[in-house]
Amino acid sequence: AKRFSASHPSFVLEFNIGRLCLDRGRVVDALNHLSTFATEDQSFSSCYWIAEAYRVNGKHQGAEVMLKRALDERRPLEKSPRSASAWNRLGVVQLKLGNAVEALASFDQALQNQKDFAAARRNLAITLHQHAPLDMPDRDAHTLRAFKEYLALEPADAAALQQVADELEAKIRLASARTFSAPTHSPP
Repeated sequence: AKRFSASHPSFVLEFNIGRLCLDRGRVVDALNHLSTFATEDQSFSSCYWIAEAYRVNGKHQGAEVMLKRALDERRPLEKSPRSASAWNRLGVVQLKLGNAVEALASFDQALQNQKDFAAARRNLAITLHQHAPLDMPDRDAHTLRAFKEYLALEPADAAALQQVADELEAKIRLASARTFSAPTHSPP
C-alpha cells in the first residue's frame, strides 16, 4: 500500500517500510518507521497505522489515543471520521481496555458509516451479548437483533451462533410470559 504524500520522499519511504515491517510482524521496527513518518505527516493514515502497530504490540492505550487522533472530526476530511474500519478498530481496542460502553458506541459509529460492515456487526453483537450494561433497556432484544443483522450479512456463521440466538429468544419469551402472567394485587 504505497502512500503518496507531498512530504519529502524519504518520509514516504519511512511509511512504506513501516507498513512492510508491520505486515512481517516486526512491530517495534514498524512503530519506529511510522513514527518517523508521522513527524512530517499527521494524516489519518499515519495515525491509523501507528495505532495498528501499538495494537499489535499490545499497547492498547497508545492505539486508542492514535485512533482517536485519526478520527478527530476537526481533521480535514481526507478519510477520517467516515472510516468504518477505524471506528471498528477503536471499538476493539476500547473493549481490550475494558471500556465496553465506549466500544459499543464505536461499533455503532462504524455501522453508521458502513451499514454492511460484517466485522463491526459481529463485534457489536458479541459486545452486547457479553458486556452490555445489565440495566440497558431491552438488552436481550437489542443483542438478538444485532446477531440477526450480522447473520444476514454472514449466513455461513449461522450454525456457530444458533445456540446464542436460541438462548436469547428463550430468555425474551420467558420475560414476556412473566410480564403478561404476573398477578395484579388489588389493595384490601
